[in-house]
Amino acid sequence: MSLLTGTLTTWIALNSFVLIMAHHQDVQRRLFQVISTSIGMNRLPTVSDRHRLDMVEATVLELLRYISHVPLGLPHFTTGDTSVAGFFIGRHTKVVPYVVALGRENVTEIRRLVT
Repeated sequence: MSLLTGTLTTWIALNSFVLIMAHHQDVQRRLFQVISTSIGMNRLPTVSDRHRLDMVEATVLELLRYISHVPLGLPHFTTGDTSVAGFFIGRHTKVVPYVVALGRENVTEIRRLVT
């Protein structure tokens, strides 16, 4: 089962990367330019090239933040009354973090995703 799980998450990340790059061809061209000027066209990048490929690494990290493989976190219970983004949450309320929203900056976007 763990082999299948690792394969699925890798497939999701690669498939998402291809789809996102199809929509953001300017980023795709810049990544190609960074790789071709840093590495050249005669070989594939290796781990030792990583320090020269800051934009590539940043793009991969942004992709993983954006797609969020795990949509929900572990359930918790509140210890007191509180409110989040204008929503009242009473004491002893079961709260399940919506991890996808953690990667979003806009409260309006978070509310749209939750409701």
